[in-house]
Amino acid sequence: MAEHLPKRISLKTHHGTYVGALESEQVRLVPHCKGWEIFEVEKHDDHRVALKTFNGKFLSARDKESVPVKAVDHCRDWELFKVHQVGPDQFAFQASFGTFLNANEHAEKGLALGPALKAWETFTVVNQENYGKVYLKSSHSTFVGALETEQVRLVPHNKGWELFEFERKDDGRYAIKTFKGMYLSARDKEPVAVKAVPQCRDWELFKVIPQHGGHKFSILSHHGTYLAAHGSADKGLYLTSHNGDAIFEFTH
Repeated sequence: MAEHLPKRISLKTHHGTYVGALESEQVRLVPHCKGWEIFEVEKHDDHRVALKTFNGKFLSARDKESVPVKAVDHCRDWELFKVHQVGPDQFAFQASFGTFLNANEHAEKGLALGPALKAWETFTVVNQENYGKVYLKSSHSTFVGALETEQVRLVPHNKGWELFEFERKDDGRYAIKTFKGMYLSARDKEPVAVKAVPQCRDWELFKVIPQHGGHKFSILSHHGTYLAAHGSADKGLYLTSHNGDAIFEFTH
């Protein structure tokens, strides 16, 4: 039944929580569904699948370890699952040695493994192929990221803090929301031109302009200037009047 799974999914448990992966090996159950709770489905020739986390790790199931389900860097037999469809959007994931991913009421610390296919081994698969979150990759191959403060930075990797949600407004402009629920803000007369703020007003709205086909865009601010990325990562973003210097690739 692997062919029935979308390419990007989230897994909702029998209790209404979601399976999520931290930046470490830890797998957890949380009440929300954001970037860290979305998995990429890699389908293999033997009709099994691997579940890839937001930072490129794979869910792994080993029944003889103290933490039976975690995220690891490689993809081998323990990271492949046979998929069982038990309802229109209900699926179970069977590990290589026959047990199933399990989210029972005692799994506060994450997922367990169950010997039989029951309610706790069944997950609602939510299609996230059109999920409105992207990474912003600069022309210098760095990624835009937002700290828990107002600071916006450029980093060499794309993880949870580098994932942005684009909220389309009625006038066709977009608010760009960080993982902490703040908004990118562009004000050309302040010492820090681009930062993250808690409110969404005109300075936090942008036009998104396609460039050179594919997934490349310029982001035009309320003032008519463009977001641009410094070659020096520690300086973050700045504003420029030339969109040719301010092109980002939107990646998933």
